[in-house]
Amino acid sequence: ERMTDENLKIVCVPTSFQARQLIIENKLTLSDLERHPQLDVAIDGADEVDDCLNCIKGGGGCHTLEKIVASAAKKFIVIADYRKDSKVLGEKWKKGIPVEVLPFAYATVNAKIHGLGGSPVLRMAVNKAGPVVTDSGNFILDVTFDTVMNWAKINQDLTMIPGVVDTGLFVGMAEKAYFGMEDGNDKTQSLVPYVQSFNLVVNLSRMLNFITIALPMASENLELYIAAFSIVVAPILVIICLRIVRYMKFSDQNQKNVVLIGCDTDCGRIILRQLLKCCGHIFATYRDEDKISELLTESSTAVTFIKLNPNETDDIDNAIKTITDTSTQSERVNIWAVVNLTGSGVCNAKAEWCPKEIYINAAKDNLWASVEVIRRLLPLIKESRGRIIQLGCSSATAMSRKTIAYCVANASLRGFIESLCIEMKRYSVSVHWIELKSCHEQYVQQNDEDRIDKSRRQFWNEVSSRVNLNFDQSSYDE
Repeated sequence: ERMTDENLKIVCVPTSFQARQLIIENKLTLSDLERHPQLDVAIDGADEVDDCLNCIKGGGGCHTLEKIVASAAKKFIVIADYRKDSKVLGEKWKKGIPVEVLPFAYATVNAKIHGLGGSPVLRMAVNKAGPVVTDSGNFILDVTFDTVMNWAKINQDLTMIPGVVDTGLFVGMAEKAYFGMEDGNDKTQSLVPYVQSFNLVVNLSRMLNFITIALPMASENLELYIAAFSIVVAPILVIICLRIVRYMKFSDQNQKNVVLIGCDTDCGRIILRQLLKCCGHIFATYRDEDKISELLTESSTAVTFIKLNPNETDDIDNAIKTITDTSTQSERVNIWAVVNLTGSGVCNAKAEWCPKEIYINAAKDNLWASVEVIRRLLPLIKESRGRIIQLGCSSATAMSRKTIAYCVANASLRGFIESLCIEMKRYSVSVHWIELKSCHEQYVQQNDEDRIDKSRRQFWNEVSSRVNLNFDQSSYDE
C-alpha cells in the first residue's frame, strides 16, 4: 500500500522459497544478490536476541542464506516478539545453535563439535522420513552447550570445521531490534555506546596492525613512514576519544541504586557516607540501632534504613520485601548489593586456643550470613542486571589477621564469591571481592594500646580453665 501511495521504489531480495513467494504474491520487485550485491537494509526475525543484539537464527533452516543477505546490507534490523528478548543467548531458546553441514561430512562434523564441548543433534523432518534438508540441499545439526559461551569464538570455531557451511549465530551484525510486547506496544533496542566503541576499537586495532606491517614494506624512507603513520593515527585517536567521552556521559546519567548490608560497622558507616555522594537511592541495613544513631539524624531521603539480623532468614526476606515494596520501578534497575558482614564477632586467638565454638561462631557470622544474604538477593540483582560486591574487611580484622577461625571463614567466603562470579556471568551479573585495606590501616592508626589491651584482657577472662593451665597470660600477650 505504501509503495503505491508514496510511489516507493523498493527492490526485494528473498532468503528462502517462502519469502520469494510472498514477494511475488504482493507484486513487489524481485531481485537477487547478483543484480544487487549491496543492499541498504536487511530486515529479518530471530529465534533469540541478547542484550548485545547477538542473535540465534535458523529455526526455519534458512540461516545461511539469511546471513549472506544480512552481511550484504548496510544495516541489519531484527523484528521479533517479546518472547525472543533475552539477557544472554540460550536463556530462552533451548533448541541449540543451528549449524548447516554438507551431508557427506555431518558425521565427522558431529564428532568435532563434541570436542568443542557441544552436544549436536541431527534435525529430523516432521512430515517426511529422514533429516531436514535446507534449500541448498544440506543437513542441520542443532548444537547445545551446557554453559554460556563466548559466542564469537564458538561461531569462529564451528565455521572452521571442514564440512560446516555456516552457523545460526549472528554475532555483532544487528544494529537495532524491535520487539512486539504482550500489551501491544513495541520495544526498541540498540547497541549501547560501549559496545559500539569496543567494536570500533577492535576494527581500528586491526587496521593499525596492517599499517605497521604494510607501510615499512612500501617505503624505505623512515620519515615518510612516520608521517604517513601519524596522519592515519591522529583521526583514529580523535574518534576513540569522542566515543569514550560519549560513554562517560552515558554512564554518569545512570546512577546506581545500592543495597548496603551492614551499615552499622566502622567500615559500613564510612561506605554509606561515601555512597551518599555519588549514588541514587540507598537501602542500608543494620543490626544495632545504637551504632547508627548519628546516621539516622543526618541522613537524607536518599536512604532507607532497614533493620536486619543476617542470621535470620525471615529478616532477610522481610528486608527484600521492604526494598521491592518501597522502591519505584526505576530504583530497581541496576541495583548494586554491597555486603559488609565479614569480621563480626571475630575472636583474637591463635589456632591452639580456639575451641570448636569459636570456629562455629566465626563461620556463622562471617561466612553463612553473607552466603544466605547473597543467595536471597540474587533474584532481585539478576532482574535488575546489577552487581554484587562482597567486602572482605572490618575493624575486627585488624587484630586478628592470623586468627585461624576468622581466616578459615574468610577463605571459604572468598571461594564462594569466586565460584559465584563464574556462575553469574550467564546472567550478566558481575560479582566482586574487595579487601578494604585502607579501612584496616585507618583502624590501626586510630586505635590506641588501651583498646588493644582491653580486648586481650576480655579474651583471657573468657578462655577455658584448661587453656589457663597450659598457657600463662604473658605468653599470650607476646
